[in-house]
Amino acid sequence: MKKDFTKEQLKETVAYQAMSRIGILYKIEEMIHDKTPEEKYAERQKQSRPVLDAMFEWLHTMEDSVDRSSLIGDAILYTLNQEVYLRRYLEDGHLSIDNNSAERALKDFAVGRRN
Repeated sequence: MKKDFTKEQLKETVAYQAMSRIGILYKIEEMIHDKTPEEKYAERQKQSRPVLDAMFEWLHTMEDSVDRSSLIGDAILYTLNQEVYLRRYLEDGHLSIDNNSAERALKDFAVGRRN
């Protein structure tokens, strides 16, 4: 049975809060996408690192209390297990926040192979 949430209830969910924080990180990346790698590094240290630090601190507070067999529990634990890798883009202005461009490049190859 699907439960309908009010806007206020939705904003209190773990998933909504996590996506809000991730959205902030992507907005920062959008603002700095034309900058040099050195400028990206500096901006990420100033803007992104505090957001990411707060997000992981928040996730760690839920680590012991979350139902590990639930979908949100699984997502939290997966994210915490990947923390080192998810933070890596902060250390190098040449790196992207995600691997979307690499996946897009491979998609064309995979689609062509299927045809």
